[in-house]
Amino acid sequence: RWKINGRALESSPLLHGEGLELLAGSYEGPTFFAAGGASDYILPGDHALIRQRFPGALIEVIPKADHWLQATSATAFRAALDSFLGRL
Repeated sequence: RWKINGRALESSPLLHGEGLELLAGSYEGPTFFAAGGASDYILPGDHALIRQRFPGALIEVIPKADHWLQATSATAFRAALDSFLGRL
């Protein structure tokens, strides 16, 4: 079951108009980014910056999915996430 961490989201600079370029440091471990192909939240031009902050990132773009891909494209999202977790 998925739960939303409201407190973490509320305090996230990413939700207050700041982007990854404003965050210091990086995380070297495996990281999963899922992007909807029909969403403008994570664009192809963002991938280099994501990889700069998260060198171990897997960025999975799900074609035709919108921003809420975990809900509207649940099967494709779950398959992509299962694939990522299977590599760990």
